[in-house]
Amino acid sequence: MRRRRTRERGQVFPLVAIMLMVLAGFTALSVGAGMDYAQSRSDHDVSDAASLAAAYALSQPGATLGTAYTAASQLGTLDGCNTSICHVPSVNSTGTEPYLEVWTTTTFTSSSSSSPTYYVNISGACSSTVTGNFSVSNCPTVPVTYVGAPVGDTSTNYFAGAVGAAAHSAVTANAVAQVTGTTGGSGNKTWSIPCAICLLGTGTTLDYTSSKSSSMSAKANVDINGSITCSGSGQPAFTINSPGTGAFLAASAWPSGCANPVALPSTTTYNTTTADPLASMAMPSLSGLSCSSNCSPTDTATTTLSPGVYGTLTLESGTYTFNPGLYVFAGGSGSGLVLTSSSSANINLSGSGVTLYFVCGTPAAPAACASGATGAGITLYGSAAVNWYLSAPTTATAQQPQGVSVLYDRNNAASISFDSSGAYNYNGTGVVYAIGSTTVISGSDSYSLGGAMVVNALDVGGGASVILNSNGFVSSVTGNTTTTTGGGDLVN
Repeated sequence: MRRRRTRERGQVFPLVAIMLMVLAGFTALSVGAGMDYAQSRSDHDVSDAASLAAAYALSQPGATLGTAYTAASQLGTLDGCNTSICHVPSVNSTGTEPYLEVWTTTTFTSSSSSSPTYYVNISGACSSTVTGNFSVSNCPTVPVTYVGAPVGDTSTNYFAGAVGAAAHSAVTANAVAQVTGTTGGSGNKTWSIPCAICLLGTGTTLDYTSSKSSSMSAKANVDINGSITCSGSGQPAFTINSPGTGAFLAASAWPSGCANPVALPSTTTYNTTTADPLASMAMPSLSGLSCSSNCSPTDTATTTLSPGVYGTLTLESGTYTFNPGLYVFAGGSGSGLVLTSSSSANINLSGSGVTLYFVCGTPAAPAACASGATGAGITLYGSAAVNWYLSAPTTATAQQPQGVSVLYDRNNAASISFDSSGAYNYNGTGVVYAIGSTTVISGSDSYSLGGAMVVNALDVGGGASVILNSNGFVSSVTGNTTTTTGGGDLVN
């Protein structure tokens, strides 16, 4: 008897359906992986561009960590990041504090052990840990060498649910750029100071009318770019560089209208001029600086002063300590640092890491000076001695060049005025840089000026006796440079 065969027609359909589902799953995974890769590649490009933007921003004059953060963030926004799921700079693990990474090391390695020195938030405040307390006081006091702009993003896995995977996955990218590199950038630079007394104007740069003799005893060259004049009833015995160790360089020979100096150094060169050694040094940034109350105080007793913005700071007889930092004096003629002593007591100024910066504008809105404008300045008068023991910073920061103690805006024509019957003793260290200013000495006592003077001109009158001894001379200055050619290079 023949058995009836079981019909098997249609059994292939379940197999095909299963195979199609598997194929669709693999297709979905492939598409998802491709989208993840494209998202990751895009985020790496954003991180590259943002870190280069931050590095470029830091290479500019007067740059701050806050401007670097803003540059990275704005670049990320232009590239389509900084949405609800994409952030550059990234957000920390608590989800509350976006941060930029900075290094102050001389070298960078891409190993996981090369952790950032500091993290910087949107306000330019810093923390040594990504979840720590951010404060401006925690920010580095040394130049930043590398900057990283991490990107935090989320990739949507549209087909992940079909295979039981998460619908979203985190995407991270973290590029690092060198602030200065072979393709550009400037960062910090060190300049040599070739002269202890640098009178770099083009007109009359040494005008001597005093009835007393004076001397320039310098530890480096005495350079006079303009003409030398002597007038009035006194013809002083003028000693230059004795017993100094430098040379005397002048644009013209010692004039016949002046009595021959007692001594000139053995190395004397005429018909030569000296360029401004700090012409490419960036001035401190005035962005965000202001004073809203008690901007022009008068102190008459021993006190401690803090960095900030002032209009006119009047210090009378007493002892004053300046805390380290940048002191900005903003205003017009007659404003600035006024030292007025009486016969009863001297004025004593002390402090280290101090830079006095004289500009135009107002205390509420300090500003750079227009060409030839008169801004804030230094004025000394009275009848007692002034002892200056302020010392310049020994390390460069974004706002304070190393080695500069007194700094005038390059266009500031306000004079450095000494008109006192008491002695003035400069016993600090650092360069006095006031390339648009004339130092006017018209008192009747002795003035001992130490440190390097890089000024437009020197005018000595009255019965003043000036000793330019450069005891506080520094041979180099380090700071930000105004010569910029771009950002640095990617290192990671």
